[in-house]
Amino acid sequence: ESFWLFDVDIAEGNGGDYSVINIFQISPMELKEIENVQNPGAMYDFFKLKQVARFRSNEHVIEDFAKVLYTLAIDIFYNENVKMVVEFNTYGTVLFQYLRTVFPQRNDFDEEMLIRFRHRHDARTLKPGIKLKADNKAIFCQNFSKLYKNNRIEITDEETVTEASLFGVLPNGSYGAQMGNDDLIMTCITATEFFNTTDYADYIEELLDFVDLNLHAKMEEILYKDMDSDGDLQYDIYDLIK
Repeated sequence: ESFWLFDVDIAEGNGGDYSVINIFQISPMELKEIENVQNPGAMYDFFKLKQVARFRSNEHVIEDFAKVLYTLAIDIFYNENVKMVVEFNTYGTVLFQYLRTVFPQRNDFDEEMLIRFRHRHDARTLKPGIKLKADNKAIFCQNFSKLYKNNRIEITDEETVTEASLFGVLPNGSYGAQMGNDDLIMTCITATEFFNTTDYADYIEELLDFVDLNLHAKMEEILYKDMDSDGDLQYDIYDLIK
């Protein structure tokens, strides 16, 4: 059983910025990576996003880009096992509209594929797509940096690696590319926000049934090594706050 995360960033398709579909497989870490996990809180902490494919174009208008995205998510990958993090910018609503209406004779697009996030920090409801703003972009970048160091996201594409190496804090204090584009690396950064969703937890619950037994045993050993046989943590919470 395989589960996929598509991270999507849309541009206008007029030869300027790139539109990107970055595709990750949700998979268990390798043994040596599992052994390096510090203070896991749950089995979820032993899984990572592994970059497996990407599509990048600055020529495709949004409708054509929507057809590519639809075809990949629904015809090529198994749509029941695909979730999408879509950067909700100027074109987000337009893209969602096209996904619902392209190939009208056989449109199988399901809103459930779109992961929902708060579009304002004080919002009560979650909406499809992730909104990048100056205040949360810095936090996303810092989270990504930590997760990348901890092997929670694996980047395999050369161009993405190049972008990552040129990405950082700019003189004005914001995050971005020192030179060139940063759309590939930004789709990796927003992808790691998937770890904070119930969709991610649901995928792991299903994947745990298919994990190699030796890996599964190692995960449990590391997860429970700080607990005694009853599953209680060995220290008392009151000792921590005296």
